[in-house]
Formats: sequence, C-alpha cells, structure tokens
Amino acid sequence: DFSLNITNGSKLLKYREYLKNLHDKFINWLEEKTGKTKFKEYFNVLNAVNVRVPSSIVPLIESLPYVRSVYPDIRVQSLLAYSRSLIKLDYALSIKNLTGEGVTVAVLDTGIDYTHPDLKNCYAGGYDFVNDDNDPFDDNGHGTHVCGIIAGSGEASNGTYRGIAPGSKLYVYKVLDENGMGYASDIIKAIEKVIDPNGDGDFSDHLDILSLSLGVSDGDKGGDPDDLLSESVDKAVDAGVVVIVSAGNDGWDVKNNQPVKYTISSPACARKAIAVGAVTHMVNSLPSGGPDRIALYSSKGPSPLMTVKPDIVAPGGDVDIFSSGSNVYNYSITSTRATNCSVGKAINGHYTKLGGTSMAAPHVSGIVALLIQEHPDWDPFEIRSALRYTARDLGYPLTYQGFGRVDAYELLINLPAPPPVAIFFDAENIENGIVFKGVAKSRWFDSYRLYYKFMGSDKPDEFDVAEDGWVLLYESGTGMKDDTLCTWDISDLEKGWYEVKLVVRDSFGRESKDYIMVHVSHENYIIDIPSSVQEGERFRVSVKNSNDKSLRAIFIMFSPLRIPQIKIGRDVEFRAYRIFSEKTESISVKMWIIIIGSHLQVEKRDRDFEQLIQSLVVSSPAL
Repeated sequence: DFSLNITNGSKLLKYREYLKNLHDKFINWLEEKTGKTKFKEYFNVLNAVNVRVPSSIVPLIESLPYVRSVYPDIRVQSLLAYSRSLIKLDYALSIKNLTGEGVTVAVLDTGIDYTHPDLKNCYAGGYDFVNDDNDPFDDNGHGTHVCGIIAGSGEASNGTYRGIAPGSKLYVYKVLDENGMGYASDIIKAIEKVIDPNGDGDFSDHLDILSLSLGVSDGDKGGDPDDLLSESVDKAVDAGVVVIVSAGNDGWDVKNNQPVKYTISSPACARKAIAVGAVTHMVNSLPSGGPDRIALYSSKGPSPLMTVKPDIVAPGGDVDIFSSGSNVYNYSITSTRATNCSVGKAINGHYTKLGGTSMAAPHVSGIVALLIQEHPDWDPFEIRSALRYTARDLGYPLTYQGFGRVDAYELLINLPAPPPVAIFFDAENIENGIVFKGVAKSRWFDSYRLYYKFMGSDKPDEFDVAEDGWVLLYESGTGMKDDTLCTWDISDLEKGWYEVKLVVRDSFGRESKDYIMVHVSHENYIIDIPSSVQEGERFRVSVKNSNDKSLRAIFIMFSPLRIPQIKIGRDVEFRAYRIFSEKTESISVKMWIIIIGSHLQVEKRDRDFEQLIQSLVVSSPAL
C-alpha cells in the first residue's frame, strides 16, 4: 500500500509510473478476454482500476497474482434564514467579518446550477464524472441546494437565504445522476481530484474541505468503515483535507415508530471523517416538535467500530416522514433551487425546501470554511476536535447528537487556539489484549489518560458519560499522532463489554474526551497447523479452545490461481497445492477458519461466528 506521506516528488512519480504499468498490464489482459473496455484508474487514495465486466470473469480477475481483491461498484445516493440564528452564526459574524474568503470547498453531489444568481460568483470549476465531461450542471437539484447552504450569496432573496461562507470558492464534482444515484467509483475518482487537482502527484495544492451529502448503508446495519469509500475518505484526511459527511437518514423505523441505532452510513462511519447528524431549526416543526431537536430521521450511532458517531449535529430541518408529497418538507431548509428541477418543496423560481442530514453537512462545511479563514494553520484533527469541543450539548445521548449541536459563536469567537485532540479510531483484539488506535495531541500538550468501566455482559448501544465508575487504564506524558494509544492487558478482566474513555489535557487545563466500547473475551484459540509442508503432502489442521477442546469449524485453504479447498469438521486433512513453475521455490497459502458458535439461537437472531486466519508456506521439494 502506498503512503500519502511520501514527500519526494521524484520517488512519487516513479511509484505512479510503476502503478501505471501494472494497470496497463491488467487492462491488456482484460481486453484480450473481453475486447475493448472503458476503465478508470486510481493512484492517490487507492491503487485500483474500475471496469465493467461480466460476473463470470470476476474469479479469473481475483486469481491474478497482482490483484489483491475485487470489489463491486456499489450504488450511492444523495442523502437558512432560521438555521443561521440557531447556530449563532449571525451573532458571530457581527463580531468578526468572516466570509470564507480564500478557502476552497469541494462538493461531490448532483452538480450545481452555476447560472443561479446566488451561485454564479462562488463557482470556481468542477467536472462531471457521470457523463465524463467538464460541465457539472445540476439535473437533479440536490447539489445546487447543498451549494447554496455553503456559499450562496443570497442575491435573489436580498440576503434572506444567504449561505454560510459566501466568500469561499466551490469546486463541484457531479458524481450523482439526475435521480440522485451514483457509483462509488466516480466518487473515489472525484476524491482523487480533490487531493491532487492538477494531477501532478503533489498533494500540497489539495482543496481545503470536502463536503459529502451522500452515502451508502445496509438499512439498519449502517455503513462499513473499511469499504473503499471510507478508505478513500481517510486517505483524503491524511493528505490534509477536512472531510465532512452527512450521517445518513436511517435513524427512525417508521413501521414500528421507534429510533434505530447503528445506522451511520458510509463514508460517514470512516475513522477520520466528521459525521454530521441533523437537528430541527423551526418553531413548531413536525414531527420532531420544535427547534434544536434531533430530527427523527437522523442516523444514529454508535459506529460499527463502536466509536462515537455522529461527531456533531447541525440544522438539517424537519422531514415529516409521516406525511407525503412535498409536504414532507414543510419545516425543512430553504436554499437555492436549480433550473428546471422539482426536487423538494419549491418556494419560488430561485429557492426550494429540502431536509435531511444532506443539509446538515453543508452547514458544517460552511462554518469550517469560516474557521479555516480565521485559522488557516489548524489541521483536520484540530478542526474536528474544535467542532466537538465547542458544540452545544442538547441533552441527547452521544449516539443521537455526538458531542452536540455546532455552535458558530463558540467556535469562531471564543476559541482562539485549537483544543486538545482526543480521537479514537478503533480497537483491535489481540491475544490477552486490546490495542487502541487514535490521536492524542495538543500544541500545548500535557498528558493523555485512558479510563475504563464495566458495562455488563450484553452488547450496549449507548455510551455512559457519567463521571463516576471510571478506572485508570493508562497514562502518558507523550502525545501520539495517528498511532497506538496503548495496549491493554485484559487477561485478568471479567468477560463482557467495557467502555473506554480517552482524556487529553493541555497545559492550560483544557480537556478533550472521546469514547469507545470494546468486548473482552477470554476464549483463546490454538490453531494446530504446520508452518510449512512439501507440495502434494497431506497435512492436518485443527483448532482448540483454551480447555484443549477441538472445535467444529469450516476450514478454507486458498491461494492465487488455485481452486479453494473446503473442509468441515474438528480435525481435517488437506493436500498441499502443487507448484508448477520451476522458478518458484514456494507459494503463500491462506487458511481461513470459521469457528461455528457453540449454540444456535432461532427467532430472528443470527448464528454466532468468529473468524481466524492462519498463513502457511508450501515449499518445493529439494532437487
């Protein structure tokens, strides 16, 4: 995998040349099989090629020695007058004359109506990845509405519907079609453009902000923080881009009239993205019941990694999910309307109402543009921490509101220096331990500490932020940056779920916090497998628990260009693959072991599985 931290230009260009040759090799191979084909190449956030092929040829592609994996090109969908006062923006701007001047914002959406009076001066360029041309004109309306929230001048309304940062410049990339749908491959291609606008391999000219009012989720299961979209977003943050993503609109089960947890979409669930949920902004709005309420539809955490998501919430308007037609947007956000587009509830020829976390994210994008104008040296993690640190607590659980509703006054006026950064990325279980990854740093660093408390045997769906009951786990006087925070020895802990709190303190006494939930299990497994075997040799594999009991499991042995071998049992026999090349001394083989749970629960509950991977080497016999 290629690191975005490479600074030597010649080395980077040489590496890109190597990747280009590898891509050409694959395309030549593919066209010999299928004929001339259209393709897209990725060099910045991914080393990848996107192609359209029959499903029957996918196994052949997967078997190529230089192909790590094959992913389907998933479909993605698009997810002010009152809202400005709610977040105290007008109050803040009466003290500081901030407009976002000099700040660049990338909007990946359905495009933009750059002829709109409110948008004609903020549009700086873009591209249409749907139709592969230089004209990202909006044929849906969603993107134009988003752009107006960020940077609309309010010209067509005498300033009534002025955007957050009208002095900022928008680079708009059309990645969603006229129906608000698109492919992950186009979004990733656009993210590469955001990181490297002129394509010279030098990321220093990256755009400042990436605003994404789109996502993909598996209904009530949310998104995947390890999918290609999330991975690309994380790489963009590594390159210095502040990435702001709508959390999703799957937070309410209309049929059963109840909230749904674990519904943060991708890429909002990415480790390094700022996920934004939605609050209402109008008095007597329906169905949420007034201003500054968490909108019913707003997707809720925790993230699939059991971290805090959303990060914050912002005005997204109420959406009456119990109504129909355009009336669902009666209490939604008013912003710019694209020509000949009927999306939302039209106010007049220039403005329309839309609601959702799609509207909440651009509110934050605009505010961050103002923040970057004021503090251009703050990095993406400091900005994320500042948004959390200054957010107004609305009294909701963290899974609903994150750290609270964005507060422009506190952020832009009362925060002259970046707060400490306390961010969990994830936690990885190892033998008798858990490794915590994240960021703990400050420009005036003093210390960071981790605490834990026991949550019980059942999987929790909410964080406990009460100050009592915490036990010190680890402390350090050395700040970490995107690295291991600590490794926790869990050998003496009771089995069950634990919440862990990260507290980072600076020399001024300011503290930032973050939370994660982890599971402690003392079910250790021992895999009995040879480290190497001769080609064609028969060998046995088994897996045992800590009580030396053999467990029934599914064993899958596979290697590139070879047919997988699958066995089921407690102690199974395999035969090592033959090595056909005289120049090859050994091949690497993977063994997947799926341990079948000790019990099966029926009545709409899934079977309990755990996965283990073990590698082995098959060697050629000595001649």
